[in-house]
Amino acid sequence: MPLFFLITLTILFRLPPILNANAINSDAAVVALQARHILKGEWSSSLWGIGYQSSFDALMTALGFALAGESARTVILVQTCGYLLLVFFSYQTLQRHLGSIKAAILNLPLVFAPIALSIPLLYAGRQWCITVLFGSIWCLQRAGTSKFPRLFYALGVSTALLALHLDRFALIFMPGILFLIVTSLRDGCATNRLVLQRIGACLSGGVIGLLSYYLVHATDEPVSQMQWGLTYLSKNLPLLWSSCLPYLLSYRVFIPGGNLYPDLWRPPGGFLGLQLLGAVVFTALLAFGGASIVLARIPWPIRRLGVVGLIICACSLGGFCLSVMPVDVWSVRYLSPILWSAPFAIAPAAFLLRGRSLALLLGPYLISAAVAGWLSWGDSTKAIVPALTARGQAAEERQLGAYLRGKGIEAGAAQYWLAYRLTFLFHENPVVIPLNPGEDRYEPYRRKFAMAPIKVYIFHPSEPRAIPDPYEAIFRRTGVHFERVVISGFILLIVRGQ
Repeated sequence: MPLFFLITLTILFRLPPILNANAINSDAAVVALQARHILKGEWSSSLWGIGYQSSFDALMTALGFALAGESARTVILVQTCGYLLLVFFSYQTLQRHLGSIKAAILNLPLVFAPIALSIPLLYAGRQWCITVLFGSIWCLQRAGTSKFPRLFYALGVSTALLALHLDRFALIFMPGILFLIVTSLRDGCATNRLVLQRIGACLSGGVIGLLSYYLVHATDEPVSQMQWGLTYLSKNLPLLWSSCLPYLLSYRVFIPGGNLYPDLWRPPGGFLGLQLLGAVVFTALLAFGGASIVLARIPWPIRRLGVVGLIICACSLGGFCLSVMPVDVWSVRYLSPILWSAPFAIAPAAFLLRGRSLALLLGPYLISAAVAGWLSWGDSTKAIVPALTARGQAAEERQLGAYLRGKGIEAGAAQYWLAYRLTFLFHENPVVIPLNPGEDRYEPYRRKFAMAPIKVYIFHPSEPRAIPDPYEAIFRRTGVHFERVVISGFILLIVRGQ
């Protein structure tokens, strides 16, 4: 019953993006487009245009298309299924040691989650990597006390390496998983021979994982190395402290709107005090997970989970501070492993507390996270009552697509966050490529654009990073004849024979 309650809450809290699925963005649309091409027999081991992520999410989406039909909602539902499986693995890992009630309470931070945990749902491409990692942790935590320890060790190691296939982001979890492997080898072992057998099972799982990686990726292009180092510390620390960490811990809330960046929400009355209290207590519980290693009164499997959780938290913070990737408030997504691993980090404190006391301690944070998470859906929350909103229903895009097809236009260009979204919603008729060639995710689309006798350049006020004025000026200066049309809020520059 607690697991059913947990799963139900997880689904209900994600109803806004599920009901408002047609608000799909370009990152998720790329996954959907690749899934469509997989069903047509076109295969790539990597996600289009990104060498460090595999096409597994596209493959799972293709399976969803085959079963439920091709739609933006199917894309979101496939990612939701991955998240529900993650919650299941986390619950099962904790339930064996703490009971069903405490396991459910510990997993509430995965339910009432701020935008950091929602981004894989909205943007696709990463959810199944994290789900596989949680499957690996479940296998390894169970291996030491299972009747078939060697099987679970082999599965745990091979799935951890599989997660690295799926996304290099899994590296953040590897030190914690390695600690779990090393410290669990002697669980329930009476002889060194049994330990050696478990080591052999881990090595077998490693060989299977590495061999499968080679078979899948042997013909891939080399992946450029991610830049990192101490030089990025001075840039990333202020961003971490001022925006991303407060957003992650829900004591600052940003609401997406019509601007490029979200607006800071001003909480009413004393709610800020509740937010700060929740963040402080939540952080203290995470830290206690690591400190509990010296408390012998807590069973070792639970202390170990606490340390695993804290290691992942530390790796996430270190990776954020030393990486070239963080640039703005949306970089909070790079800190998401802190929340994913929170149920494990808080497990030692949960052992010492009664269920009611644990719920009371987590209560301020969970309320803050629920408010932050709900507000971070933005206009999607209006989709609960569809009559309240037209945005995200893709009606304007349908009108635009019909107009372009009526004009015989087969290819266009737009800012990245419009381009692939429109291509998916138009069912690739026409295709729309990014204005910046460096943002291409699928080269055949650009070749089609180059050969098209009629081209359209598409702009929309929701994407101020690209406006029509410079293009109109260039066309006039170079003598290119164009037609300017406004359709459903979209500004079109139609060019013939360019």
